[in-house]
Amino acid sequence: MQALFNRLLKTQNYKEVTVQLIQSANILAHNLTRPESKWYLLATPFYSDIVSHPFDFADEEVVENYMSLLKGLTVNLTEDMLRNFLREQNYSLYTGALMFINYSDTMVRTASRTVILNIIKIKDREIRDFILNSGLFLNLVIFTRDQWFYINKALMEFSSSSKIDSLLTEQVDNLYYLNDIFNQDIPEYSQDLGNTFLRFLALPMIVGTLSAEVSKPHHIYIPLATYFLVHVLGILKHPPVINTLVSCLFLKEIRKELLEACLGQFPYPPNSQDHKPPKQFDLIKLGALMVDYLEKLDEPENMTKNPIRNSVLSFLRSRDDNLITLSLLVIDNVVWNNNIGNVVLWKSGLLPQNRMKKKKLLGSIIKDKNDDLEELKDPNKAVYDSEIVENLLRLLNVDPPFRAVTCQLLLKLVLGFSYIENSPRSLLIEHEFFLNTAFKRNILKLRNFLSQNYYDDLFLEYFEEEFKKVSKINFTEKITCYSHLIYPVIENNLAQIPLDQRQPVSELESIRLEIKLFFLLRKAKYLLCQEEIPPNYNINTYPLTYLKSECDWKQDQTYLMGEERQFVMCNMKLGKENFVRFLTEDEDYFVLVEPDQYRLNYATVRTITKLRNVEVMTDRADPRSLVIAIKKNQDSYQVVLTFEDSQRCVWAKKKIEENRKVSKSNDISLIESLLDSLDINCKVS
Repeated sequence: MQALFNRLLKTQNYKEVTVQLIQSANILAHNLTRPESKWYLLATPFYSDIVSHPFDFADEEVVENYMSLLKGLTVNLTEDMLRNFLREQNYSLYTGALMFINYSDTMVRTASRTVILNIIKIKDREIRDFILNSGLFLNLVIFTRDQWFYINKALMEFSSSSKIDSLLTEQVDNLYYLNDIFNQDIPEYSQDLGNTFLRFLALPMIVGTLSAEVSKPHHIYIPLATYFLVHVLGILKHPPVINTLVSCLFLKEIRKELLEACLGQFPYPPNSQDHKPPKQFDLIKLGALMVDYLEKLDEPENMTKNPIRNSVLSFLRSRDDNLITLSLLVIDNVVWNNNIGNVVLWKSGLLPQNRMKKKKLLGSIIKDKNDDLEELKDPNKAVYDSEIVENLLRLLNVDPPFRAVTCQLLLKLVLGFSYIENSPRSLLIEHEFFLNTAFKRNILKLRNFLSQNYYDDLFLEYFEEEFKKVSKINFTEKITCYSHLIYPVIENNLAQIPLDQRQPVSELESIRLEIKLFFLLRKAKYLLCQEEIPPNYNINTYPLTYLKSECDWKQDQTYLMGEERQFVMCNMKLGKENFVRFLTEDEDYFVLVEPDQYRLNYATVRTITKLRNVEVMTDRADPRSLVIAIKKNQDSYQVVLTFEDSQRCVWAKKKIEENRKVSKSNDISLIESLLDSLDINCKVS
């Protein structure tokens, strides 16, 4: 059979026969389990020839089946079998997959990259040298670079967002594949790929774009470059690459060679025979020398002031909300990146408190006695970069405020830099001023909304909903970088973008935004100024519960019902089911209870909801019945209460409506009292 297959392979040109031969070879490779059978199969002329055969790759079906075969071989063969097969066939398995590593079809491209990644894992010097000399890493990086240029052109031509989103998703996949190669932890591959990535992509296109005074042909749209930078920092985990990149972005001094790589002429790729960067472009080594210099393991050499840092931080003073959010996401991905060395973060002013191990910094990481370390020794001085924290806090005072996610990012970073657990006050007094000013402005806006009396019901609803959302935030969550941040013009599909991710477009959305900012600022303030928290106060408990004494009703709990309460028996119809219930009067809740059959004056709560979530009307078909519409989250449902007579029905309707008004008025008063008390504690002088 093998001989027949091999003869057909060499003599037949029909597509159907070709596809069938490739599929047969793939099936055989998948179904053999014994190692002896696999060794025999690989030694046959058919398998020797089919991998290197010059098929008509202009036909997509042939390409798909061919790549499926190569993937099947690398997945089903042991490392020894794959190593031997590569050598025996002069690496035709590898070169066959390399042809399609950047293929247009996603399935084929993924299969090709899977094959190559499986070959990269083989621990063999000869195979390693062949891969290094094949131009694989240059191929991957140049393809990614060309795709970035293409996306930039599509943005400038205002192409459809769906098309651009699809292209951006592919670029994220490309970065994950590069990270997979780095994760193999093979120094030669990591060195070659790292240098190529920095030289041809990250430094000239990203850092060069962000720091350029005059745009050059190889630069791209600044928000797009920032978007790519966020994903590079969030996806790539190889410390030498990330440390070099962050050093170029945020250190106050860097080596001249690194600055030239960022700001100099764009390095076009050399030919495939000489693709390795010359010695002066060994950027990974230069980055390592930078770290040695910061750790005082090496004398300073060729150092110069770094203008890139000021350029990048200047984006925080932009009027472009999108660019500010993207810049904060860059800093966020630097601060919480465990692959960046403490010394690089410290010298960049971006070391978070949870990595601020004073003894380690003083004893081993920093070996000199510079003046900038005195603040670590003196507990009364700041242990964070005052300039950066102040710039972040100033942004909180911008009016109108940024979108909610931007404010959350700002507070997350301020807390990350300054929050010390169990410390009475984490911020310097001059920095508390900026936080208090932002809080007081927010309180004033909420008072103005309340004074209008237009949206009281919705205000109360938003107040409770946004508290529940913010109570789940602990300011350590990773915040996603969405593609709509890069678009020069927002399309007319705002409804598809969550409110947290965009600016409000109506007064109701503005109210919701300000309420969310109120709870974010309140939570951050209590964390940073813990001595202001009242005794026995939990910041994750709904604040109005501390301002009023109400019955703590809970679903399906049994309570002793006092004689002061009035109860009216009714029949409750929910769907097709009927229940006997008692309506009880309460100033805040709509409550239906079921009497306990064994204990006098005890009853179990079966239905409970806030009165503001209830709408009541008389059933026109039956004057003894009330139709109750109950809102639950974003949905609503109805129950029908039928009383013994119409008088009881009228009484029940009247009490529900009266208590509903009283409840709303009480809650508004409580919110006003809460705002007053917090306003008094916000010192701005």
